[in-house]
Amino acid sequence: QDSIDEWILKPIETLFQGYKSAFTPGTGMTSILLKGEQDDGDVDNDDDEEEEEDEEEESGQVCDSLQDLLRVARKFREPTRFALPLDSPWKGLTRRTVPNPESGETETNPVTFTEEAMYLSVSDFRSLRYLVGGEGDFAMAPFTLDGVVFGRLPIFGPPPDPDDDDEEEMEEGLAKNESFQAFRTGFSLLDRFFVSETLRDCLISHESFVNPTGLQQGNAKSVAEELLSICHVFSGEDPSKGMEYAIVETLFGLVAQSREESVLKHVFVSRVLLELTRLHPQLFSPAIAVAMTNLFGDYLPALVPTARDNFSRWFAFHLINTDYQWPSAYWEVWQPYALSPKQSSRGDFVRRALQIMVENVSDPSAVVNECLSNSKSLTSEFFPRTSASPVEHPEGSPLHSLEAEISRRIWDQNEEPALLLEFLLGDEVANALSTVEGNWLKSQCLIRVLVSPATKILKTMKDAIDASDKDDDQMTDDTAQSKDFYMTILDSIARYSSTLIAVLAKEAEICGDIFQGGAIALRQVEAVTFFNASMLQGIISCLLNHSVVNGVMVGRWILGDLGESSSGYVVSRWWVFALDAIRQASPLAQATDGMVVDGNAAESSVLAARNDMLKYLVTRVCALLATKNEKRLDPMQVDLVEGMKTVATTTMSLMKPEESNISALADLCTGFGGSPAVELLKSSLVHCHY
Repeated sequence: QDSIDEWILKPIETLFQGYKSAFTPGTGMTSILLKGEQDDGDVDNDDDEEEEEDEEEESGQVCDSLQDLLRVARKFREPTRFALPLDSPWKGLTRRTVPNPESGETETNPVTFTEEAMYLSVSDFRSLRYLVGGEGDFAMAPFTLDGVVFGRLPIFGPPPDPDDDDEEEMEEGLAKNESFQAFRTGFSLLDRFFVSETLRDCLISHESFVNPTGLQQGNAKSVAEELLSICHVFSGEDPSKGMEYAIVETLFGLVAQSREESVLKHVFVSRVLLELTRLHPQLFSPAIAVAMTNLFGDYLPALVPTARDNFSRWFAFHLINTDYQWPSAYWEVWQPYALSPKQSSRGDFVRRALQIMVENVSDPSAVVNECLSNSKSLTSEFFPRTSASPVEHPEGSPLHSLEAEISRRIWDQNEEPALLLEFLLGDEVANALSTVEGNWLKSQCLIRVLVSPATKILKTMKDAIDASDKDDDQMTDDTAQSKDFYMTILDSIARYSSTLIAVLAKEAEICGDIFQGGAIALRQVEAVTFFNASMLQGIISCLLNHSVVNGVMVGRWILGDLGESSSGYVVSRWWVFALDAIRQASPLAQATDGMVVDGNAAESSVLAARNDMLKYLVTRVCALLATKNEKRLDPMQVDLVEGMKTVATTTMSLMKPEESNISALADLCTGFGGSPAVELLKSSLVHCHY
């Protein structure tokens, strides 16, 4: 142990003095937790003394598995039930050489177990020799720590502390749940570290995939069985006792930090947790219930929005695939938060879970009757809240008549795009709108007509929900369900994209800022399709794909920068739309045919488009953050700060190292009056490269 301390731990501790974890609460670019709980308005602000204590403790905070490894290495002398370090099978392996009396040569026997130490030679490992300082042109390629270093989310609390006087009181409170008590008191710091590392390695090693021939290799059920077998590497009278809580805690941490670019995908971890519940419902259902209790009561206000959204997605997926088996008492406790007009972390979690369930079932009445039978008032939150109200023009008004004529030409006559463009830019429409106040009128009318089939989907969903509320057996009209209106919308956008581009460009000659016109058009899309977040995201992606709008237009829409009508309204989960725009970044299409450019020019234009959007997003986010100077961030400020961190981190992964200039983004955060929220964002961007 002294040699380990001197030659391994001491150099590593020196290295860690400059290490800044990407999971550091508040400033880490991929953090799971905020620096402090967001201001949901239901608790008093912390005292200054408590804040100072938190800042002092932050320096020694263990945020990720790498820091946890160092902490465990310092305490490796402490007892652990993890069997592998205790077995040390390599100590008894040796290879014997004996002379052959007949041939006179020396024979080498196979490795045998003699209970004697064996020395391993690394002279044949050339790459390892270079790593330890040998000669040669060997260099390690840069690699990402994703899949190597993971964030920590101790959902069931810290490991037992022998010096803690409150342990006995805690044990009395846990006496009713023997498995939970076995985990809380029987799994030491070393035990929890070893089991978490083993679980993550198992998930990575056994993750199912589709091979080049189209066959699936492995499945979530086999992975779940592998995780259950980990208890066999623990010693003790009943090594499996409490293991379900260790598994749930590790999987919950992976759900919280999952991203689209992560090694362990959200859907994979969710499926494994589902299969564990199906294999042993009597073990994992109570563990998940305890985890959800702790999550809702202790963690949600401190979780970053992306982690909270990940839990909403997992919870909706889990309920749908378990026939909505969840205690009604939970919904009764959660109901006031979800129905409150005030935005809060807990209310956002419940509403988002409900909305995802409704999006992913053919008949929303199933959610009402099977999931919310005792909390039907929650049906009012089945659709996302939005300030983008649908526009309804008086019958006979010029705009109503124009929309009706566009609808007839598109949906009844399937008119050619060129003819529709000629009509919209003709004198007839110009004269009809001459007395109407407002800008971008033609563009708004055209985009509303293109996405109008979505209103039929909304009506069908509302009818199904209303029928379930009446508790009758009347048949619901499912005609709309047999038609794929979503694909109809995408096909119409693809067909008339050139028309919409030309109309926007023509109106920009009068109204000026074409980016404002594109943002207002996207606002109209939101007003029609707000009820289904996935549908809205798909339509925006389609508009980006056909170069009808670009990244800056999307940025102005999601951050409420609509010119004179700007109200500071921020679209829910705005970073999702921003990332779609960055991934599909391209220069804005022109109304006329352009020249074909080579690959280098196209790549440069994409890079420029991404940089332009990033610069706009940072500037706009800082401007919105600077409107408040409280130290404790409210829900909207948290969404802005953490959303910007998510966008910046993902964008960096899409760029080459020489292309990304994150320090320039941090410089854009200056000049906003020293707002605490802006300074927090700036600090995060400065340390983004760690």
